[in-house]
Amino acid sequence: MSAAFSGRPHRGRSCPRHRTVRKRQLLMTPTKHSDLDLRGEVLVAGDSGFDALAAIWDGRHGCRPAVIARCLGAADVRKALRHARRLGLEVSVRCGGHNPNDYAINDGGMVLDLRGMNSVHIDPVARRARVAGGALAGDVVREAAEFGLVPVTGILPAIGFCGLALNGGEGFFTYRHGMVCDNITGATLVTADGELVRCSENERPQLLWGLRGAGSNFGVVTEIEIALHELPTSVLAGMITWMPVRERLAEFLATLLTALQATSDDLYPVMIIGRDETGEVSVSAVLCHVGAAEDADREIGSIRALAPAVDDTIARNGYHQAVKVLHERIDELAGFEDGLCRRWTDYELACTPERFGEVVAANADRLLTDTECHGTVSIIVEGKPIDNVLGTPAKHRDGPGVMIEAGWRGIDRAARFDALIDELNATLASDGVISSVSGNIHSISDVSQAIVVENYGPDVYRKLARLKSIYDPENIFHLNYNIVPGPAMRNNGMNGEWV
Repeated sequence: MSAAFSGRPHRGRSCPRHRTVRKRQLLMTPTKHSDLDLRGEVLVAGDSGFDALAAIWDGRHGCRPAVIARCLGAADVRKALRHARRLGLEVSVRCGGHNPNDYAINDGGMVLDLRGMNSVHIDPVARRARVAGGALAGDVVREAAEFGLVPVTGILPAIGFCGLALNGGEGFFTYRHGMVCDNITGATLVTADGELVRCSENERPQLLWGLRGAGSNFGVVTEIEIALHELPTSVLAGMITWMPVRERLAEFLATLLTALQATSDDLYPVMIIGRDETGEVSVSAVLCHVGAAEDADREIGSIRALAPAVDDTIARNGYHQAVKVLHERIDELAGFEDGLCRRWTDYELACTPERFGEVVAANADRLLTDTECHGTVSIIVEGKPIDNVLGTPAKHRDGPGVMIEAGWRGIDRAARFDALIDELNATLASDGVISSVSGNIHSISDVSQAIVVENYGPDVYRKLARLKSIYDPENIFHLNYNIVPGPAMRNNGMNGEWV
């Protein structure tokens, strides 16, 4: 649940960050791309199947590319990228298509579709995996499991693994083995000038450092190498749902948050607070304990004992099956299915569990489940402090993130849901529940340049900017959590923005 973002498109209409309509229509003519000779397929707007390939997870976007290059290898990526640059086209890189800022798509440009590059090669002796740029997280988990190994990856199997890894990424093994990006040991990428380069601890180590958290800025990653870890024979996982009475809601939220924050590194805690179709508040804990059976029984047992549950799917399963079941339950509860319009915000928790419970309980009526438009507005509290032993660029939060998630069907309802989220965020901020500091950048639908700099911090950002100036000096790869090429950044001292 838990890719980064600079210029923000206006969803539901033409994106101002891209080319003019006149130029876009010119570039959409098939003859402009007839000389693009790839092993993979090249489709232009109007071709059969084009619209389905251009669709992404978020139904709120309003961009339409001119051409989709379905790359089957690094050679295809090089040819397609050089072709796009020759024509002055915007470039997006697409795998899973789950970035909440629509970076996988663009208006009138080229999409480098890597989904055909989905191989996963396991080295069981070295405990390493080579993962192609288009592989999904579930692909990596399944392949590694055949050798008794597991990657650090996110909760949702359908997301693109490389996109997750290059921009941070958290999951059930994060407290044992770091964020997903911390586990990158090497990579191969096509840089802005079309060159294929390799990086590792011994070869271009500074580029490897940059890839571990800001990787989409430096090139099209065609393959990454990651560390793998021992796969538990089974895990205790599932979801517990309570429906506390309103009079006890504040107390229950405080008690549950305190319990989740006190869990061991073998358990990754997620709390989801919403309302069902009747208007009653529901509180769920998504739990996956990857440690010893007796420890799992004790920790999850103490959470179960907090109050009688209305639903409890906690069970001992193989890891892959456990993740599959959790994915299905999260889809049902928080509306993560493809095609919904959605907007997310994420800030850091800035108060005690008691204060959190008090404020959220007082504002529970702002949460929503609307069956007419398949709409939800939920609060998700995720994570605990994460160490940054390797000093990677990815932000490692000092505490839980408080995410407000909205999903709904129908672009015409956007104003209603935007207002609900803005009002709820303003209340949480004014009552001291959340800080003014952005949380997990993956979980924010409206990322500005100021948020990017804030997320990395000025010192890390300056280092990334210098690295960007080496590998992408013209900022060709800017549809991401963008690092602007340059030797330094400074605060303008007037409105807090970095220039």
